Amino acid sequence: MREIGVALVTTYDLAGLMDMLAQSLPRLGIPSCYLSLYEDAPAYQYPQPAPEWSRLVLAFDAKERVELEPDGRRFRSHELVPEGMWPQERQFSFVVEPLFFQQNQFGFVLFEVGPKRIGL
Repeated sequence: MREIGVALVTTYDLAGLMDMLAQSLPRLGIPSCYLSLYEDAPAYQYPQPAPEWSRLVLAFDAKERVELEPDGRRFRSHELVPEGMWPQERQFSFVVEPLFFQQNQFGFVLFEVGPKRIGL
């Protein structure tokens, strides 16, 4: 976990960050992940809603990265992921985390919570 954290902090370009994250997810036991960036996000002021549109820039499902358009896949932010991207034919649970720094909203990431291991 420490090695992954160091690599993420020292990666300065978005493509490199996405590659590093996608490579690290299987080692962390995360079944799927969706990272989206807001379009035209203004500085946040309470109680401002999230920006209307987002772009999915990283989709990882079933231990592999899902190919997306070069600029990401555009969708309405309140949908959390674009239509047709949710896991099919199985139950799932996600944790949604905001991506921000101070008053700057960047987007959000969904991490799938894997099944609990019993008897360890």
